[in-house]
Amino acid sequence: MRAARGLLGVAVLALAACGIGEPPGRTLDITSAGLTYQADLAKFSGNDIFTWDLGAPSAYFRFDGTALTDGSAKLTVLDAAGAVVLAQPIGTGPAPSSTATTAATESGPWTLRIDIHKATGPLSISAVPAR
Repeated sequence: MRAARGLLGVAVLALAACGIGEPPGRTLDITSAGLTYQADLAKFSGNDIFTWDLGAPSAYFRFDGTALTDGSAKLTVLDAAGAVVLAQPIGTGPAPSSTATTAATESGPWTLRIDIHKATGPLSISAVPAR
């Protein structure tokens, strides 16, 4: 029993070292009027997942200020029914086009997932409901 607890503790520490979860120092501001996400990444890998109840069937996403110098990220947006309405890869070089519009879908809470792989540099995402 004691050995099992020790192994569990090692597994938790190993997952934390891999960067599972939000990047250190990330800021996230979510309201029904919009969302802003900022992170300054330093060789970070992990998955940041959160919800947004935007109260509209679609939204506009902007990536202004994003400038990864290494690694990659991907924003995946799922609607209230779990359907993917936006899948935006983000790599080094120029940020994705400044506006990405989600597919029209049902209103309700959306799940946003940012998958980050060994990324360095600023990651900036903002969104507003399309009304």
